[in-house]
Amino acid sequence: GIFKGRYNYKVYNYDLNFEDLPKEFDGYQITHISDMHSGSLNNIKSVEYAVELINEQNSDLILFTGDIVNNRADELDVWKNTLSKIEANDGKYSVLGNHDYGDYVNWKFEHEKKDNFENLLKIQNEMGFNLLMNENINIKRNKQSISLIGVENWGKGRFKKKGDIDKACNGLNENDFKIVSNQVQYSILDQRPEKIMIPFFIKYGIQILSYGTLLGGFFSEKYLNVDEPTRADLTTASLQKYKNMIDIWGGWELFQELLIILDSISKKHNCSIANIATRFILDKPQVAGVIIGARLGISDHREDNSKVFELKLDQDDISLISSVTSKSNDLFDTIGDCGDEYR
Repeated sequence: GIFKGRYNYKVYNYDLNFEDLPKEFDGYQITHISDMHSGSLNNIKSVEYAVELINEQNSDLILFTGDIVNNRADELDVWKNTLSKIEANDGKYSVLGNHDYGDYVNWKFEHEKKDNFENLLKIQNEMGFNLLMNENINIKRNKQSISLIGVENWGKGRFKKKGDIDKACNGLNENDFKIVSNQVQYSILDQRPEKIMIPFFIKYGIQILSYGTLLGGFFSEKYLNVDEPTRADLTTASLQKYKNMIDIWGGWELFQELLIILDSISKKHNCSIANIATRFILDKPQVAGVIIGARLGISDHREDNSKVFELKLDQDDISLISSVTSKSNDLFDTIGDCGDEYR
């Protein structure tokens, strides 16, 4: 991304629908930008074009979600005037990413790191960004409002743990409208989110965008009743990753047992194994959507995926699936919470 994609700017438009959205915010437009890593930029014209592209959206709100620098605040010196030109009707807001704290520099003295961080906050303010550090603000339209919640970085292992959602949500009413989501690996095979995350998400009204739900394609008829693939057979990094998950979960033999059960359920509902795996997760608490990947020009299953919306699993289906998953290893106990496999 640093070498090939740093100036490959694209605008993606999404329409989001919420039943509880205040009427005054119907048509409200937000532009989301992130991970600028300004120390890796060196083409002023390209960055100016990015700012023009952002402003052309004529958005009501700009959100920048962390890593404005690689390591040091002075990376922003050359870009401060340019980034100050970003505009939105209701302002621009930001949060901090793990690279913004200066943790990846061997500072000679502790006060240098502290000064660097304070300078970063100062420059963001000078550029017109309202930095939210475990706090929230109300954006008002006439007598209606939406809550914008800004949480600092938090990550397992060596990553910065500054996020405090309790503090960030202080003063909010549970009936306030808020958009909060978290992208989480979640599948029939990997149900770790149910241990800690989902109870936490229910408490704060956080929704899940699930990925890895089809295990990179393993949840399909292609892998039913076939010999265990070797690493050479797995042609994508995704397949290699999820094969490792299968091995830890219980191995190929138990996975075949699960696929046989899913196949029988899919035939009962006249759909695919992938449909069953997707619907299973969509029916879980706090799951707002499932991200299903496609390899452009190679694989496209839109017609098959559309069957998910009419599919309804019954208790017999759930019990059959549980009869196999109950035999597996507990991934939470084996490798830890969601994301620990990357640490």
